[in-house]
Amino acid sequence: MRGFTLIELLIAVAIAAILTGLAAPSYRQLTQRAQRQEAQVALLRVQQIQERHYANHLRYLEGQESVADTGASAYAVSTRELDEGQGYVAIARARPSGPQADDTACQALSIDHTGRKRSANHAGVWQDAPASACWR
Repeated sequence: MRGFTLIELLIAVAIAAILTGLAAPSYRQLTQRAQRQEAQVALLRVQQIQERHYANHLRYLEGQESVADTGASAYAVSTRELDEGQGYVAIARARPSGPQADDTACQALSIDHTGRKRSANHAGVWQDAPASACWR
């Protein structure tokens, strides 16, 4: 009978470790992008709720009551009223202890009553979409 030698086994383990090391960063980028898209969907849901409320009451909602359920999201979504109910901004911020905490390029995403989409990096510098890769 012929089996594996220790050297053959070590070579196979080394190859597996190298392949894992190459695949892990790509996988992390894909999961961050998917979680950003989840935050975008939540913001668009908030926008829909806000517009529906405005159509019925001629003013936008303020605060947490307008936030759609985001479940166990990597982002916390909140809204802020502007101009005495005539405007709003909805912001999704990465949770500090969540999986997006190390996504330095897209720490926050926002949308306002005009449809303006923005994102902020880890330093808090805001940038309009489409210049920002966060809304792609």
